[in-house]
Order: sequence, then C-alpha cells, then structure tokens
Amino acid sequence: MKDLQILFRRYRDGDEFSIVRLLSVIWPGVDKWRDTRFWRWRYKENPFGHSLIWLAEHENELVGHRGVVPTRLKAGYVEVLAGQVTDVGVHPKYRRQGIHTRLSQACTVDSGL
Repeated sequence: MKDLQILFRRYRDGDEFSIVRLLSVIWPGVDKWRDTRFWRWRYKENPFGHSLIWLAEHENELVGHRGVVPTRLKAGYVEVLAGQVTDVGVHPKYRRQGIHTRLSQACTVDSGL
C-alpha cells in the first residue's frame, strides 16, 4: 500500500456512523462501539466543551481516528481546561503507513499547541 492518497480532515456532522464502524474494526468486541451513543456522549455532549476530532480517509472510507476531549485538571489550587487524547486508531489494513503520526501532527497544529 505504498503512496496512498490519504485525506486528513476534521470531523463533519454525520461522520460518527463511519467512525463507530472504524473503531469497532480497530477494537473488535468492545461493546461501546456497537452504535453511536457512547461516541456522541464523549465527543458531542461533553460538558467541558468542544472536542477536536481528526480523521484519515482513503477513497471515501475512514481509515483513522484521533480524538481530543476537553477535561479539567487540577494542580494544587489551580484548575485548567486541558485536552485528553482518546480513541486513537488506524484500520489494520492501513497501519505502518504513517497515518497515526500525520493524524497526531494535524490535531496538534489544529489545537494551537
């Protein structure tokens, strides 16, 4: 699978169905990926704010996912809003192509860190 044309992009409304299908292939047997409810709760209904979701796509098929959810951290008396990286994965057929690295880079640049 050399020289694949992979598109890296942010999440768009409606992607969650393809995302859950992808995550169920990456982690077979994990019940939370049976449908979109858990994904929507984690990323769309997060009480701490906006989640950052980056996707890798090949020929209109999702092949990679990287999510960052907002979370509150407390160090001593200081509380800050931070991002926790979650549910990072690449479809087994597309691994070892640098997709994870490129998803990480795109997400980091997009986050402004």
